[in-house]
Amino acid sequence: MDPDVRWGKRTATDRRPEEKYVGYELHLATYVPPTGADPIPQLTAGMVLRSGVTRRAPAVVAILDTLGDVDEVLLDRGYTQAKAENLARPLRVRGVEVTMDLHSTQRGVRPGPIPGTIWVDGHLYISAMPEALQNLDEPPMSISQDERKEIRGRFDKREAYRFTALAKHRDDRNSQRFKGPALAGHLRCVNTPASIRLGHHLPTTSCAKGAPCGCGKTVTVPDTDVERDRQPHPWQSTAWVRSYNRRSLIEGLNAQIRFQSLNINRGFIRLNGLASTTLLLAVTLAGRNFDRLHDWHTARGLNDPWQDHLGEPPDDRPLDRYTRTRGKPRRWRQ
Repeated sequence: MDPDVRWGKRTATDRRPEEKYVGYELHLATYVPPTGADPIPQLTAGMVLRSGVTRRAPAVVAILDTLGDVDEVLLDRGYTQAKAENLARPLRVRGVEVTMDLHSTQRGVRPGPIPGTIWVDGHLYISAMPEALQNLDEPPMSISQDERKEIRGRFDKREAYRFTALAKHRDDRNSQRFKGPALAGHLRCVNTPASIRLGHHLPTTSCAKGAPCGCGKTVTVPDTDVERDRQPHPWQSTAWVRSYNRRSLIEGLNAQIRFQSLNINRGFIRLNGLASTTLLLAVTLAGRNFDRLHDWHTARGLNDPWQDHLGEPPDDRPLDRYTRTRGKPRRWRQ
C-alpha cells in the first residue's frame, strides 16, 4: 500500500467515462512556438507529480518558476478555474499571460467599473454593444468548418465595442488605463463628435445624444477586477483560436508518452512513494527528450545538438524502423 496516494478524478473521453481513482496526477509542460512560427521539437519542459487531485495551481507555478523567462502559458480548464489568488494573481505578478478556454461559470455579462461598461467573457466592453453579441455560445464540435467560421465572425464583431489599452500597465498601482472604442476609432458615437467624422464602414452605436455612455470614456481598471477570467485575446475570437490551438501540443505529448513512444500508464513504475515515483518519471522523460531531439534533427538533415557539443560523428542510422525475424513463429505446447 502506497501511503502517498490520494483520490483523483479523470474527465470523460471517447475511450472511457468520467471516473475516480486512487493514485498520482502528473502535471506536464512543453514548449510551444509563437503563433504562426515554425514548429519546434516537442519536449517535456517540466513536470510535477502530485498525490491525487491536490494543489494543481501551485504545480503550475512551480514549473514556471523552475523554467524561468516564460511570458505566456496555455492552460487547461482544470487549472484556470482555480481561485484568482491561487493562480491568476501569482502568474500576473510573474509577468505571465494566460490563454485559456472559459468554463461556463466564467462566461456571461457582468457590470463594468463605470456606467456604460460591461464585462463580457473576461473583457471590458461598452454596454451599447448589441444584445445579439453579448451572449454567444461556443461553436459545437459537430458542425462544419463553414458554420464554425460564421460563428467565429460573430465573436470577431465584438472587437469594435471593446475597450483597448490606453497606457502601459502600472506595476506600482496594480492597474491599467483603458480607452473606449469611440476614442480608439473603432466605432461611431454621437457623444464623441470626432468619431462621427470617421467612415460609415464602422458600426454606429444607438446611444442617445447627451445620455451617459462609455464609448468615449477612459477608465482605470484594477488588476483584481475579473482577475481570474482575463486574457490577452477575447474568448472564441479568431486571434484567440489561433493562439489557443497551440495547446494541442501538450495533448500530443501526453499521447506520445502514454501510447506511442512510451507506455507511462498505471503499473509502469512499480515502486511506492511520491519521491521515488517522481525520480523515475523524471529520468524516463529526460531520456525521451534525448530521443526526440535526435529524431527531430536527423529527420531534417541537421546535426544532433549533443553531437555538436561532444564532437561526435553524424549518426546515419534509419529512424523508427525495425526488422522482424524471418523464422517461423514458435508455438507453445503443454
